[in-house]
Amino acid sequence: MRVEAVEIPPPNGLTVGAELPVTVRLRLGELSPKDVTVQLCYGPLDTDQQIQDPIIEPVTRAEHNGDGLYVYQASIPLQSSGLNGLAVRVMPRHEAFADPYETRLLAGLPETRLG
Repeated sequence: MRVEAVEIPPPNGLTVGAELPVTVRLRLGELSPKDVTVQLCYGPLDTDQQIQDPIIEPVTRAEHNGDGLYVYQASIPLQSSGLNGLAVRVMPRHEAFADPYETRLLAGLPETRLG
């Protein structure tokens, strides 16, 4: 499993209250979309460029491009001005898991600055 790309439009002219479209390209290999949960974690950055008090939103699968590549899409509301960050989180999913963090498996990309 690998996050191939996270696509957001250029940050020119972003305003508080606007919706920011996010596209995630995820190569699942032998896994299927029902084996993973894809989430966006976003919010204002602190002085160490870390997302503080992240908001976590699910990402929905939009299409399958073949060869194990899936495209997911979401739209996040811009809730504050200043520097904001975005990270993609991919977690295993299975009905037998009592807790989504049970396996301690997590994959994603480093945080991305939005402004």
